Amino acid sequence: MKQYAAMNLGAFPDARVTVEDQIAEGDMVATRWRVTGTHTGELMGIPPTGRRSEISGITINCFSGDRIAEDWYQSDDLGIMQQLGVIHWPEEVSSESSEEASPT
Repeated sequence: MKQYAAMNLGAFPDARVTVEDQIAEGDMVATRWRVTGTHTGELMGIPPTGRRSEISGITINCFSGDRIAEDWYQSDDLGIMQQLGVIHWPEEVSSESSEEASPT
């Protein structure tokens, strides 16, 4: 978890986390969150783009005493890759291909 956090903070050093909702019952806590930041460091081999981006997700933690025993995590990873320009929507690829094929 520490390595994952360090990787993301290295890529988005100005990251700001907003907890949208949090629900607890028994030994479980569910958190819906949103993170915004600027991509100024390498992220999994992706060079810095300088783009502002936002990602949202949900984390569910199961506690044993005062420690997290298990957790489940879901986030919009595809969305962040699109915001960084690494992955394009099919329509964007089609229009880019058409523009490249058109004589100038």
